[in-house]
Amino acid sequence: MTARATECVCRGFGIVGSGVFLGMTLSVSSVTLPMILRQRTIKPRERVELFKDMYELTVARWLPIGVLASLSYFAAAYFAPAHSGRHAKSVLFAAGAAMISIAPCTLLFVMEHVTKLKGYLKLADSGAVCM
Repeated sequence: MTARATECVCRGFGIVGSGVFLGMTLSVSSVTLPMILRQRTIKPRERVELFKDMYELTVARWLPIGVLASLSYFAAAYFAPAHSGRHAKSVLFAAGAAMISIAPCTLLFVMEHVTKLKGYLKLADSGAVCM
C-alpha cells in the first residue's frame, strides 16, 4: 500500500470514528439523559443508578472509538505527503489532538459529578442516606 493510500485509509478511520463518537455523544446528551430525567415514576436512587450504568457503558464504548479516531488522524498526518496541501498535516494533527483531548476534559469536568453520584449510591446502600 502506498503512503497516499495509507493516509486515505487513516483519514477515513478518523472521520468515521469521529462521526460515531459524535453520534453517541449527541444521543446520550439529547435523548438518553433527558429521558432518564423526565421519568416521574422512578425513584431518585433508580435515576442515579441508571445514570451510573449509562455512564459506565458509554465510557466503555467511547474510549476505544475515540482513541482509534485520534490515532488514525495522527497516522494520516504522518503519511500525508509534504505537497498534499498547505496545512494538511497540521489539520490532521489538530483533529487527532482534539479527539484525544476529550479524555482529560472528561476527567476534569465530569468525573467529579460521577464520583459524587456513586458516593450517594454507596451512602444509600449503607443506610446513611435515604434515596
